[in-house]
Amino acid sequence: MNLTTPKVVRSAGITLTVVLAALLVVRANGNSQQISLQSEFAEKLGPLDPAAYASPVVPDEQNAAIWLRAGAAALVLSKEDKDIVADLGFIGLGEWSAEQQQELHRILVRNAPALEVVHRAGGMKQSSYGLTGTEQEFKPNLPLLDLLWIQRLLDLEARQALKNSDGQDLFWQSAGAMAAIAASLEREAPLISQLVGIAAEKIFLEVVREAIDTGALDKSALVRLDGMLLDVDLRAAWRRSLASEGAGGWTPESNRKWLQGAGLTGDTRLRLILDVAGTIDRPFGAFGKGLPEAVSDPKTAGDLRATFARAAGRYQTVMTVRRLARLSLGLRRQAQETGTYPDSLAGVPPASRSDPFTGTTLEYERRTDGSARLTAPGASALADALYKPVKNFSRFTWELPAPGKVVAKR
Repeated sequence: MNLTTPKVVRSAGITLTVVLAALLVVRANGNSQQISLQSEFAEKLGPLDPAAYASPVVPDEQNAAIWLRAGAAALVLSKEDKDIVADLGFIGLGEWSAEQQQELHRILVRNAPALEVVHRAGGMKQSSYGLTGTEQEFKPNLPLLDLLWIQRLLDLEARQALKNSDGQDLFWQSAGAMAAIAASLEREAPLISQLVGIAAEKIFLEVVREAIDTGALDKSALVRLDGMLLDVDLRAAWRRSLASEGAGGWTPESNRKWLQGAGLTGDTRLRLILDVAGTIDRPFGAFGKGLPEAVSDPKTAGDLRATFARAAGRYQTVMTVRRLARLSLGLRRQAQETGTYPDSLAGVPPASRSDPFTGTTLEYERRTDGSARLTAPGASALADALYKPVKNFSRFTWELPAPGKVVAKR
């Protein structure tokens, strides 16, 4: 009989107990870290429940999205028509040729039913596309590309109305619908919806800029246009979109496979999203010469960080142009009341804040002929780098015509 056997068994039992205890400690630490990460995510961004990012419940009679989706469904644009609409969007109103104006008239007449439907959304302050927080119903409920094409048609319709002395009512109908489209998309949680909404708002703000530049708006019209500017908090919208990304409700299967292949699943993915959440508060211009490169097919965590940083830059461009629009409308109203623009913007607190996109301060100039200019220095070149190879169409210099007799009341 081997007398050492009990000692061996006892020793092995002690060793196994120690190993199991160590594993339990590691597991407990891991669970604790996971709980801590999820708590941090919920505190800074939002809950990890896809249902939390569903569209709000809005009564049908107050829901702008019903009219917008119906108008998008009625859109009739051939590839050739889309090319014409896209080209005219980049050409100044006074530079349209007779042939281009004739083609635009044909396109607008053909799409009159769609435009008349979306006009009804103008002025409505609530919207819901009925998204439930899952990727499956996203595309049929939210026709992003068609809504963007409707926005481009409304842009041309509004600009054409500015040119016509009898286009007053049509201008306001078109501008109101444009604001409704942009706001409806920015209110939804998915990142892609917000990015398309931002593009739609940029188109709307170009109409605002051209309207101011004509010098044809009286004080009441300027106040009315100011009331159309969007008040969606884009910083809050950005964080909400990231929270919904973390919850995984909008992630299609192809993206899930990519994230898994890149090792960006579970806690690793949540940590990355938390890390990039603050990029909205860092001006894109602060990257200096180290601007994040565009990545068409991201494969690593670094690629994804760069992609998010560039997405945040797009939000910032609209924040900048929105501020230029509001300041320009205010200065224009002041000039109509006093007969002149101020010598400087020293008495306008919002103008002294650093720009959310460039990190610089706005520049203002009152000219000897009574006109004025407001610009975000460096923003145009920075936006060109951000949107490259796509053409950037935002204007970061706003011209204010000399105060004088209003040409026409709109």
